[in-house]
Amino acid sequence: MTTEPTGRGQDGPDGVPTPTDPAEAYLWDKSGAPDPLVARLEKDLAVLRHAGEPSELGDESPVVARIGFGGFRRLVAVAAMLVMVSGAAWAGWRYTRPSWRVEALAGAPEVAGTKTTSTAHLRADRWLVTDTGSSARLVVGTIGDVTVDPGSRVRLLKATASEQRMELALGTIHAVIKPGVAARTFLVNTPAGLATDLGCRYTLTVDPAGNVWLHVTEGIVELSAAGLEATVPAKATCRLLDGSAPGAPCFDDAPDALKLALEDLAK
Repeated sequence: MTTEPTGRGQDGPDGVPTPTDPAEAYLWDKSGAPDPLVARLEKDLAVLRHAGEPSELGDESPVVARIGFGGFRRLVAVAAMLVMVSGAAWAGWRYTRPSWRVEALAGAPEVAGTKTTSTAHLRADRWLVTDTGSSARLVVGTIGDVTVDPGSRVRLLKATASEQRMELALGTIHAVIKPGVAARTFLVNTPAGLATDLGCRYTLTVDPAGNVWLHVTEGIVELSAAGLEATVPAKATCRLLDGSAPGAPCFDDAPDALKLALEDLAK
């Protein structure tokens, strides 16, 4: 069965699913935290909030008597319009927030705490987690895509026209950025440092200790940490140990003795 992340939790006592997203839960029963836009609208409209017992809305109502029935009808119409506009604005903001499309490639990756076997959207500050039997593909706006291997944990940090940034906390990703994309548009934060795309295709791995391995297939990637940078060309690998500066890049066809010497230097 296909499961989409819907932001809904278990069915409530009335059989209606209750929201699990804090912003939706706030709109449902005020049990969660409100979105900033909703909080601002509530503050702006607070002056219109009714205080006291509900009033009868007939011709003898004190409210109607003060402003006239025609004026009262216009007030109701304006209030209804404000509610509709604010609701539409919130819904538009809610569903156009920065996000990347997630496509399940195997198993059931977990997107923002909900497993999916088809497609979903990963929004800013939400995690995509793959277990040992699942993998996924992230569509990075219009500039490329990232394949997330089993046993990985990634998070979307920023998605704008000028910068697409994610975090790789654990596991392996394979990034493919389209030709012609401006350099330094796609960036990946890791526990040990930052990988900056300069127009390329590469594999990035973070082990449980936070150490990083970068292998560039095409183009160039810049690996930076501790105030230093390493420019890694195609067909080369660079190692970055947590808490240290990037090691020297080494070409795949380099002699084994050179590879071992560079590994010793990186320790």
